[in-house]
Amino acid sequence: MKRENWAISIISSVGGGSSGATLAGRLSSNPSVKVLLLEAGPSDGSLKIKVPLGYGSLFYDQKFNWKYETEPEAELNGRRMYWPRGKVLGGSSAINAMVYVRGHQNDFKDWAKVAPSWSWSNVEPLFKKIEAWKGEIPQLGVLVQLAFQMLNVMFIH
Repeated sequence: MKRENWAISIISSVGGGSSGATLAGRLSSNPSVKVLLLEAGPSDGSLKIKVPLGYGSLFYDQKFNWKYETEPEAELNGRRMYWPRGKVLGGSSAINAMVYVRGHQNDFKDWAKVAPSWSWSNVEPLFKKIEAWKGEIPQLGVLVQLAFQMLNVMFIH
């Protein structure tokens, strides 16, 4: 069947995390495409998610967290590392205490060697667009942290 004869395209996006939801949103911008977004976990309506103080309880809550562990690491004398990952609409972004940090510019340079569209010059405008979004309640937009601790500065640089 030729593409022109398709009345409706149905596409499924598995995982309602940041990338899955973004992909579903981008795909649904085409009115001839119907998109089904599948997420294994619940919605992100819990106060544990909506209030940053709830972050600690999400860290080990199997309702919202896959609670992964790495394989045994030789460099850690065979120990495994705990690897929390969001099992909720919003994915791991929903369980990170509402913290947002841009990726380092050098990482994007490395990625652009393989996928040029991931260059810093291409993604920086998207970061600025996200950072300018004011949400449904304009007075609760993105805020810049005012008090910088030395550890924060060292981490970023």
